[in-house]
Amino acid sequence: MKRWHDEPAPDLALASRFLMPQMWWIASEMVRRHPHLLLTIDVDLPAPSPGLDECEPGGPLIVHDRSDAFRVQFALADGVLFKSGGQIHTLTWAQVFAAQGPLDIVGQLEQALHLDSPDLTPPATPRTLVYRVIASALTTALSDPHDWRAVPAPISVADVPGSPGGPLFTGFSSTAVPRGRYASTRQKVGARGQSTLFRQPFWALLRDDQPIAIFDTAGIVHTVLGSTELLPFYTANDRELALITARILGPYLP
Repeated sequence: MKRWHDEPAPDLALASRFLMPQMWWIASEMVRRHPHLLLTIDVDLPAPSPGLDECEPGGPLIVHDRSDAFRVQFALADGVLFKSGGQIHTLTWAQVFAAQGPLDIVGQLEQALHLDSPDLTPPATPRTLVYRVIASALTTALSDPHDWRAVPAPISVADVPGSPGGPLFTGFSSTAVPRGRYASTRQKVGARGQSTLFRQPFWALLRDDQPIAIFDTAGIVHTVLGSTELLPFYTANDRELALITARILGPYLP
């Protein structure tokens, strides 16, 4: 009689609950070490106050510079894609999870993309802290039965200070003023005929498709209790990332 362990192992895809924290950690660490870089999810933006269904992260998480000349893509299906020497290269998720050290993949990407590996990690910035807290929350929630993910929280360029915003912003009243300011700035840029891409400034951290926090890349996290400026909070808590993640998001974490 054949036993179940005698059967050939099926070629199973890794669950997104493992991939999401890993891609966010690698991406946020790249930006931490190279603060001129940015993170984006490649969706059709901007959109006028989309609902949750329209915020599905259909595209990959991307590390890029402001000109988009530099790109590293993290895709659930394909792994880590990057361009070097005129060729597209891929690190599969199997290769990523086989790395012995947490910085091994970051180091490989730096070498392949001719980024100087810093001898000392640059000081935290408001934006790099936003990315790192999101990555920390996703890692902490890895074994939570609830589904966690981070998606862009788009605003409309027609937004004004005090407007309710889209469904992702419901309950986060402290976002009203910054949303209006961002929209006003974008309108002024458009009036001057500039075509600079509007980088959406907000990320929503979702738990079972419900937003539990809105992150502003200016370095502020908004919850139903109000807003917290991350850099002073990080400094006041001895620069312990796990500690500030727990103190901000503790009621929701497993």
